[in-house]
Amino acid sequence: MTAVIWLLLRVSLPVEPPRTSVPYGQLLRSCLDLVRQHPDLRLHSALGGLAFAAFTVFWVTLVFHLATLPGDHGARTAGLYGVIGVVGAVTAPMVGRVADAHGGRVINAVGCACILLSFGLLWIGGSSLLLIGLAVVVLDFGTQASHINNQTRIFALDLAARSRLNTVYMVTYFTGGALGSLAGTWAWVHGGWAWVCATGAGLSAFALLLLAARRLTERAITPRHTSVT
Repeated sequence: MTAVIWLLLRVSLPVEPPRTSVPYGQLLRSCLDLVRQHPDLRLHSALGGLAFAAFTVFWVTLVFHLATLPGDHGARTAGLYGVIGVVGAVTAPMVGRVADAHGGRVINAVGCACILLSFGLLWIGGSSLLLIGLAVVVLDFGTQASHINNQTRIFALDLAARSRLNTVYMVTYFTGGALGSLAGTWAWVHGGWAWVCATGAGLSAFALLLLAARRLTERAITPRHTSVT
């Protein structure tokens, strides 16, 4: 399927030569400049990394948890939950319309709150296959909603540097995912399912705190600008 998509892109995308001939090393260094210049890039990269970390905390430990439940559960059941999670992933792009009306940060807060809620459901109903399935849908929805809005916000920062902005974001995003896998495994080994749920909830709660801190900072700055004008 990847090869087919590559062929379709190859024949359908217009040819566009490079606009600049900047050396690759200089391009990489310019990514650090973008991090320093744009607070929103730092914020939304951190939010993406935290959300994906919480996501991987769950998925890396799900098979272990299912193996402790009554019945013959394991990798096959976990795979079925992956199919169920598509429901949340498919519905997430629909929040774009709401984001246009109310602002991306609102949707980001909703996405992080959904991730937090999913771990609450997993802690309460960890022995129920039905509640785990519901939590998977909520978790996937929250992760995808947050991810989509993060990228929407960073791409608007500098139209000429979208690829480099996305580089910063995606490196942070997958670093968070890798660290989440590590944290989830550590939590399972030392505290079982309860620690896994606490770890995922803590990561999503920290993301909400970052959003709240930015909101308070913006409110504190706005009156000063207004009084000066």
